[in-house]
Amino acid sequence: MTFEILSGLTGFFADFRGPVLILALAALVARPSLRFSSIATVTSVAVVILLLATFWSAIKIDYRRFANAGTGGQVVAQSLEDRLGFIYDAALDFDAKKFATGFNILLARYSYIDFLGATMAYVPRIVPHEDGRLSGGAIENMIMPRLLFPNKPHCRTILMSQAGIQG
Repeated sequence: MTFEILSGLTGFFADFRGPVLILALAALVARPSLRFSSIATVTSVAVVILLLATFWSAIKIDYRRFANAGTGGQVVAQSLEDRLGFIYDAALDFDAKKFATGFNILLARYSYIDFLGATMAYVPRIVPHEDGRLSGGAIENMIMPRLLFPNKPHCRTILMSQAGIQG
């Protein structure tokens, strides 16, 4: 597991999540009955996941900038040794302030689900479903050549009319 976590942390993305979640599921289903040791194991794995996710959230911007050598691309341009050194140094410098920052970033990342929930509550209770008209109109507009359909509305006009905006 240590190898999988380190290997996941040294990539460009947080690839350590999968192996840790598999470990948690395996620990949960390995015992036929619910025992204190099973609960303790799953709780320990959950704490490790939370700590790793918080750590990753705190360092990922600086780490990615380092890993891609400032190119801005989603590539790893540094050696494994250098990346491990960066993570090691970041772990040594990881204090309560950085933990709080990483935890807040992690919470903010998962709070976008609130927007989805608000949308799902808004449609159809307040605004009715489009029944595919929005997607169909977009596809129709895309495949209609302006040469054959000179009065075809522009995308901006379509979006404004769909939003109920006059202008």
